[in-house]
Amino acid sequence: AKESADIILLEKDLSPILKSVAVGRGALRNILTYIMYTLSGNAGTFFSLLVASFFYPVLPMLPIQILLNNLLTDLPLILIITDNPDKYALSHVPHFQPRKIMQRVFIFGMISSVFDLIYFQLFQNGTVAEFQTGWFLLSILAELALILSIRSSRFIFKSPSLSVPLTIGVSASAIIPFLFIYNTKLASIFKFTQLSFNTIFILLSLTVVYILINEVAKYFMRKKNLYNKPKATVKIFKNT
Repeated sequence: AKESADIILLEKDLSPILKSVAVGRGALRNILTYIMYTLSGNAGTFFSLLVASFFYPVLPMLPIQILLNNLLTDLPLILIITDNPDKYALSHVPHFQPRKIMQRVFIFGMISSVFDLIYFQLFQNGTVAEFQTGWFLLSILAELALILSIRSSRFIFKSPSLSVPLTIGVSASAIIPFLFIYNTKLASIFKFTQLSFNTIFILLSLTVVYILINEVAKYFMRKKNLYNKPKATVKIFKNT
């Protein structure tokens, strides 16, 4: 019987099956979040750099700064697997549809690029070091903010709380850039310059608006059925 069975229950109830289904769905959701985060962030940065190469005389970010940017934003990626599952998402069978995923990636990526271009216009008259340092900081804050939007199809205030490891990772990735910018030795290595209070305020304001625009975009994506809705439940056990 054990050799021919697909599942062997070690307990006298069906709860292990329910737990395994929940764990599997949660893992798939976190994997999709990882994919969405990576593709959306890279697509937005690629398009921004492409446009900047035609219309701006300087590199928006130096190669060493891009590497540091990737290192800092990759830290939360490692910890996404620990994130708390969304009970709304776990209540129905996940449907993996690449077309819908790529449409969402394109929308989030274009929103990111729009805010990059807004930054380019606002700070194009600054020094090269200020321009590069500002975009380095904004890109990190925006990518960290993107996690808050893509981890659930619902609005942020209805999303589950971040797991403790992911909270620590996001907080560390948001604080460390300031250490590189305002530490003289580190700043000289990575060619950063200290930013004024007004610049920091503008960057933080752009990040907040960026989150709000992402939430508005999610609302319309739900209207266009780019997010899978729960299907009607099917009764497994029927009365005899």
